[in-house]
Amino acid sequence: MKRIILTALAAALTLGSFTAYAGGDDAEKAAKKAAKEELKAFNKALKEAKKASESTTPDFAAARAAIATAQANSNSKDNPEFYFAAGEVEYAQMNNERNKPALGGKMDEKTIYDCTDAAYDLYSKAYELYKAQDPKAKNLETVKAHAFECFQITGGLRANAGYWYNAKDWKKAYDAFTKSIEATQSDLIKEGAAQNPILMETVYAPLAADSTINQTMFNRAVVAIYSEDHNLAITALEAMKDKNYETNLIYQSLAKEYLALQDTAKFVDLLKEGVQKLPSEPWYATSLMNVYLEQKNYAEAANYIDNIIKTDPNNARFVDLKGRLLEIQGDNAAAEECYKKATELDATNYQSWSNLGRIAFNKATDKENELYDKKQYDAVDKVAGPLYDAALPFYEKAFAFDSERSDNTIANAMRTILYKKFQKPSCPNKQELIDQYNEVSRAYGLPEFKK
Repeated sequence: MKRIILTALAAALTLGSFTAYAGGDDAEKAAKKAAKEELKAFNKALKEAKKASESTTPDFAAARAAIATAQANSNSKDNPEFYFAAGEVEYAQMNNERNKPALGGKMDEKTIYDCTDAAYDLYSKAYELYKAQDPKAKNLETVKAHAFECFQITGGLRANAGYWYNAKDWKKAYDAFTKSIEATQSDLIKEGAAQNPILMETVYAPLAADSTINQTMFNRAVVAIYSEDHNLAITALEAMKDKNYETNLIYQSLAKEYLALQDTAKFVDLLKEGVQKLPSEPWYATSLMNVYLEQKNYAEAANYIDNIIKTDPNNARFVDLKGRLLEIQGDNAAAEECYKKATELDATNYQSWSNLGRIAFNKATDKENELYDKKQYDAVDKVAGPLYDAALPFYEKAFAFDSERSDNTIANAMRTILYKKFQKPSCPNKQELIDQYNEVSRAYGLPEFKK
């Protein structure tokens, strides 16, 4: 009995082993067959995409459906041929759209931009994979040539960004400007341009010039600001800081973005950088002083302004700024000296003239109010009048140099002084003063005096 059992067990083991090996061969064959069929289906899909897109009556919907079928196939993974084929569909539709006007049709601008954008992305991926897997692949040169053509006809892909800019889709415009910058500096576009020395010189070189790239980066910063995404704007503006392109606008915009995020520390740092980099632009020092004044940190404000005057003692704007600090602290005499020195350093600085006028005007107003409080009405004209008269020449200087009419306080003060003068019954040159009053009013868009 035991022998029979052992023999049966041995037979079972032998049969089982044979069956297992036979089953393994079948599974392997089935897997190979399935893989072969899948590859066949993949290649068929690519051929269908090519046929549909390159037909005399192209069907791009069918071509993209075939590409989608190929993409779902496992053979598409990291396969440069797939990305090349997909890029060719976009390239074909781009050219088809461009040729429509020559055939009496109407070109759709958005289609061209969508196709060039998609084609560039696909060619970029194909280029990357060909370079890694098969640098001598025959399609690689076509990838370079067609990618560069997409780049060329859209002005370095900047026209794509312009389309989204005009559509006020700021995020898409930002992404498109970014792609333009990256494409210009990519090996794919450089090698594509190198295929034709004439295109390299006449097309690529101007688009790759620092001036063009800086303009593109600036445009990207603008749309980032428009998007009201403060972090995005900061990223774009920070990239522009050292480009020496619209530096003042970049720094001011960047400072305002930090302020919008309530990041006072970085706002102040930016202002300090701006003072050093653009000493002739008063906005940075003035804004920095305003921060200190808002914080009532007069000691820090004074220390700061004294230090920047030491580095540039002949800068009228800095001296004027020190005068404002002193005036805020109530030291009008010292402030007046600063304003006078500022006008000596720069006689065209209307702000310093206006500041001198303000001190004189306020002195007159204070005296006038004091006399009214004391009910000494008869003394007002005799005592306060000359003080107002003393302020007028300063404001006249300010008016002469405020060519952009940016300071309405000049007009308001001058109109008040002139009105007081020509309303006096004994005024000997009434019409002359009225004419001056009206000249100032017109300059600042204010109502004129009518008899």
